[in-house]
Amino acid sequence: MEDPLRVEVRATGEVLQRAFSTLVAGFPAGGQTISGMARYLGVTKSTTQRLVEGLRAADPVAAVRAFPGSKGLRRIVDAARGQSMPEPHCAAAMQAVDGLDRLLLKGGGSKARLLNQLDDARRFQGRRQATEADRRALAQAAGAVLANHSEARLSIRVVRADPSDPQQWTLRHMATGHIGMRRAAGARPQIGSHQITIANTAVLNAPPRLLEDFTTPNTQLETLRDDRMALGELQYRLRPPVAPGEPFDYIADIGGPLRVEHPARSENRQLVAGVFVDSPTNTLIMDLFVEPSLLPGAVPGVDVLPGHEILRRPLGRDEHEQWPHQVTPLALGRALQHPTSKQWAPLLNLERQLFKGWALDPNQFIGYRLEARYPIFSALYAFSLALP
Repeated sequence: MEDPLRVEVRATGEVLQRAFSTLVAGFPAGGQTISGMARYLGVTKSTTQRLVEGLRAADPVAAVRAFPGSKGLRRIVDAARGQSMPEPHCAAAMQAVDGLDRLLLKGGGSKARLLNQLDDARRFQGRRQATEADRRALAQAAGAVLANHSEARLSIRVVRADPSDPQQWTLRHMATGHIGMRRAAGARPQIGSHQITIANTAVLNAPPRLLEDFTTPNTQLETLRDDRMALGELQYRLRPPVAPGEPFDYIADIGGPLRVEHPARSENRQLVAGVFVDSPTNTLIMDLFVEPSLLPGAVPGVDVLPGHEILRRPLGRDEHEQWPHQVTPLALGRALQHPTSKQWAPLLNLERQLFKGWALDPNQFIGYRLEARYPIFSALYAFSLALP
């Protein structure tokens, strides 16, 4: 079966080729070559070269790769109107560009991001992917063995430039938790951890702050003081507020913020946010919000890796390291105007409260979502934004 994204790209490419072939056929003979078209329309030669390459492509998917971006295609249509080309032909071409824009929005907002997702999908072709039924069975079995399970695992991250040194450092805010967690008698302790830096040493003497509006009353987190503190890691233990087997929720604001090197200065030139599936769950949701100026033109991607994998290396390079669960990131846009998750309706209200508590303006951030049904237990789901 062909990947659904590739099917949609193919259909869009067919419409573009058909509409622009009809439009160009109306140009005078001298205006149908690359150089002649550039002179006739008053556009750059590189734009007409890409248009001709897209029209000549044997495969509609290859055509989408070759065609100019939507701005370049709109310039061609506007210039054709200026040359009094038939309006039905111009309108059809503009409608085809509108279709490309809708496709790009689904693919992350740019052609580069769309093609990156398409390439990611191709990497998995021919390899067996775990079906949702497979993953559900694994989550249920792991939950029975470990005597704990949740309806949803949440992680919300915000990354911004450090105002004190915006070219060198970023500040990262984070909240995390579980919804509908059930723990049977004798379940292993639920331990959480996060990094500590000079920018958030205040958390050394206290565990993360539980958000009362989204946490079952009487839930407790207690700090575990051990040698990991000296290594920059704080651990804390969850104290459930209910009898064994009863469901409860907890969302914790990790505090901080954590100070991390600017991704443009890192060896791999990418921002990575990972969630380790340390407890069986039905749904994993990670929303990541980033200042647009931090990573201009960044390409999003998702890797599913062994839980011990170190995130310092470039992601998406070694297919044999990928676990069999393909996840496509979703672009959320700005200002918390995106839909909430169908798997947990209060998510958007939680994010609004977090932005307010962190004294951050959501209009200054672009959001992305990684959402996976029945994530593979003990896998690391790593969302990356890679600079071109």
